[in-house]
Amino acid sequence: MKLTYICKICGKESVNNNGLISHITQTHKLSSKEYYDKFFKKENEGICPVCGKETQFIKFSLGYRKTCSYSCASTNNAEDRIQVRHNNYGGKYFSKEGREKLNKIASITYETRNKQNIEKLKNEYKIPNEVEITNISQIKEIKDKKEQTNFEKYGVKNSFLIKDEKGLEKRIKTSNEKYGTDYPMQNDKLQDNRIKTCIEKYDSLYFTHKYKYNDLKFDSSWELAYYIWLKDKNIQFTYQPRPAILYFWNGDNKYHKYYPDFIVNDEIIEVKNPYLYSKFLLEGTKDNAKYKKMLEYNVKILTDCSDYLNYIELHYGKNYLDEFKL
Repeated sequence: MKLTYICKICGKESVNNNGLISHITQTHKLSSKEYYDKFFKKENEGICPVCGKETQFIKFSLGYRKTCSYSCASTNNAEDRIQVRHNNYGGKYFSKEGREKLNKIASITYETRNKQNIEKLKNEYKIPNEVEITNISQIKEIKDKKEQTNFEKYGVKNSFLIKDEKGLEKRIKTSNEKYGTDYPMQNDKLQDNRIKTCIEKYDSLYFTHKYKYNDLKFDSSWELAYYIWLKDKNIQFTYQPRPAILYFWNGDNKYHKYYPDFIVNDEIIEVKNPYLYSKFLLEGTKDNAKYKKMLEYNVKILTDCSDYLNYIELHYGKNYLDEFKL
């Protein structure tokens, strides 16, 4: 709202907003809120649209807050988004046509920004225009720079091989303080609660797959996001390839089966969040035995899927993956 610098009471002109406030407080003995309420306040302004409580007055140039609290603001924003969907797409949630429309806009935006970024880097590194580049990681200088940074910070060229020993020590310390064990699931009470929840929700002693998409089951949103990204990019891959890879664990003196997540361009890919990856590094454990076998097969471990999750949010919407939760 553009507020005039002419006093509505006596007509005195001020050079700026502060001058006007100073005039009405000193000359007319009114606070900025009283003056705003008398001449500029709109109908229902200052009343929270969610709960009906009064909202806080910010200052003369801004007026009142829209809602009374963060929780009401969150609810109000959600209702605003639903109303926009009603107006533009005819429903509480995005219709198939609405999602396709948004996907098209997001895809064009993504491709445009990617193209601009590549052109900028090609000029910076004096790469001929006839050299086709679709991803900045194809630029040798960028790839070398990433490897150099990883080596200087972590002592390895590839970030997925980083051993977060300090983080692991901190998690073990916290777990011991809270549960009296190195890991939460070693606590009998937590384990009993977990099994009880599994039986109530899934009629099983253990958690099953968490997502189902295209008649395939996925253990995590990361796996699903990576799967969708590969499909959209028309990259040749195999999900959960067979047969299994056998590995031996001295703990029970038995062989066990390991099923990789993906094979992409003849490279085995495993998707693991940093916490699960840290369990691979504990010597003598079953996870560590599997990890050593994975290293023998040159398995690439993805511990950061933010690019793929951002891609899903950009092209399909923030809560798209939630639609496929079991």
